[in-house]
Amino acid sequence: MLAHENYLALKTASEEFLQNPAFGPIEIERVMVDVFGTDMSGEDAKAWTKYWTELEVYEEKLHEGIEDAQIPLMPTSIDNSNAVMEPQVEVVELSNAALQDTAMDRERERWERRENGNNAPRLAQVQKVGKKPNKLCVQLAIERSAKDQSGKVTRVYYCIGCDEKRSNNALDRALPHALNCDKLQREWPMLYQKAREEALNRSGVKTITGQSQPQKLHLQA
Repeated sequence: MLAHENYLALKTASEEFLQNPAFGPIEIERVMVDVFGTDMSGEDAKAWTKYWTELEVYEEKLHEGIEDAQIPLMPTSIDNSNAVMEPQVEVVELSNAALQDTAMDRERERWERRENGNNAPRLAQVQKVGKKPNKLCVQLAIERSAKDQSGKVTRVYYCIGCDEKRSNNALDRALPHALNCDKLQREWPMLYQKAREEALNRSGVKTITGQSQPQKLHLQA
């Protein structure tokens, strides 16, 4: 049975994983070792290992724009004691302060990414499952967590240029906006050029292979 403080440590790590793009598998592994030691053969350790895998898959689905992705439930202790079950509700109901990033927070990240060559936090994560994130998509957006109308925690993306918000950061959503974003072209010219080149490449591939009609992307002169 998990001690109450150990459960809270795992719960806090779960919230941090959903809210903070820089909190990834390495940080999760550290928390697991702190709680269970190096022996992961116990029932609780196995349940939490399975949970982290499911949580990574859930996050990957969000990045792919799968809107009906279901967040996995956190494991409960074997004896189902109230001390462990009571905080369970808080996993979904994260604090508004943690979820509502201000424009100042995003502007701070823009400044940092200008200084570090647009090395977004997600690019530094170790990807253990699913497809690796598309680097251009990641660089075009600032990623945050938020609650939708049903109260489910989900990802939202703000244009790194003009701060326009979208719920899907796949290339077919990110590129059309990027190509018509005056602020991106003005303040992030190299990134804008990468988006323009990618749009031209994608349009050419679709036209040559005959897979589908090329998307109408309005390229600025």
